[in-house]
Amino acid sequence: MKALRLTLLAVVVVTVLAYFYEGFFGSLSVCSKCGRTKNSSRTYWIPSTTVKETALSRFCDELAGGAAHDHDWLFASGGGGEITCAIGEGRYLYPALRQEEPIQALRQIRQRRGDDAAKLWLGRLLDPKMSDEARISLSLLILDSPEFDTAYEEAEEDFTAASAWETR
Repeated sequence: MKALRLTLLAVVVVTVLAYFYEGFFGSLSVCSKCGRTKNSSRTYWIPSTTVKETALSRFCDELAGGAAHDHDWLFASGGGGEITCAIGEGRYLYPALRQEEPIQALRQIRQRRGDDAAKLWLGRLLDPKMSDEARISLSLLILDSPEFDTAYEEAEEDFTAASAWETR
């Protein structure tokens, strides 16, 4: 009986210490190759990870023909325990995952310009240094432009100008 009490006391002490000193930590990461997201969390000492598809990752799978790849996870954000707010390079990719417009533009590019042009723009969207400019430039394509080729050239020029401005 004494051993059971000591065991229960030890479990309670460890749980209380874990609650106050370890607690919860959660994070979001984005794959810079396919656009999937990874939600990781740790409650006390129990880890949990979930990988989720996004509209962009489904497009990437279609474009790659379902070819397997190793993920390149970029930390986007997280917090918990003594860390109130942590951010990383993956945060720059997150807006492209949450909006439908870039995927619509990529589909138009693939249909009218081919896989190579779609891969070029997909690479730009999944690069933390270029993602915002690419997403904004692609918005030109989804406007109801009667002439795709003109809109594509404008998007390319807009992206090039924005990238040149960023490197200054």
